[in-house]
Amino acid sequence: MRDLRKFRNKLTLELDNRQIVFLFAGLVAVLAIVFALGVVVGKGLTQIEHEEKRAAMAERNDMDFVVDESGQLDAAGLRVTSEDLAATPAPTGYDEIELVPSAGSGAAETPPPTAEEILKTATAPAAPAMPAVMPTPPGSGGWTVQLSAHENEAEAKEKQRQYVAKGIQAYIVRADLGSKGVWYRVRVGAFKDRNGAVQYANAIAENESIAPFIAEIP
Repeated sequence: MRDLRKFRNKLTLELDNRQIVFLFAGLVAVLAIVFALGVVVGKGLTQIEHEEKRAAMAERNDMDFVVDESGQLDAAGLRVTSEDLAATPAPTGYDEIELVPSAGSGAAETPPPTAEEILKTATAPAAPAMPAVMPTPPGSGGWTVQLSAHENEAEAKEKQRQYVAKGIQAYIVRADLGSKGVWYRVRVGAFKDRNGAVQYANAIAENESIAPFIAEIP
């Protein structure tokens, strides 16, 4: 019995205040480590869950949507909420869909423009605006340059129109030549001296490839 009491006395633990404090601090440290590990593991599980949601949504919608913590969807930099998706109206009929026939559907196709058509379109000058009133013959006296003469009045007017379209202020003078009939002369300019008319006639002959002559205004 005496030996058993001595053995019990040897197993008795005696802790002072300092040792108790150290023991409590160690316990708190262990609890803190366990808590931190739990947070890390929880975040990892949450991230895995988000990845699974992203994969499922991409398969379902065939689009690259990303779900963030706020429950919103990001698509090509646009942030869309579930309310926005619910507010988007769905198509009400086939009339809202434009059907484009494919190359093999038998639909008529517009042939591409030829090189001649493209060149004509690119180089065709815009038609100049014709004046409301065509130029009329000047007053008496001086000199003028005759560009052409026609027995047909319509031909003379067409020639005048062509010259006016080029910026040449041509006018028509009707001349009754008796037995030779009536002629319509297409002329331009009214110069005080013959030398000025000659210079103008030489210039217009070179530009228009014609043979004008000088006429005196009666």
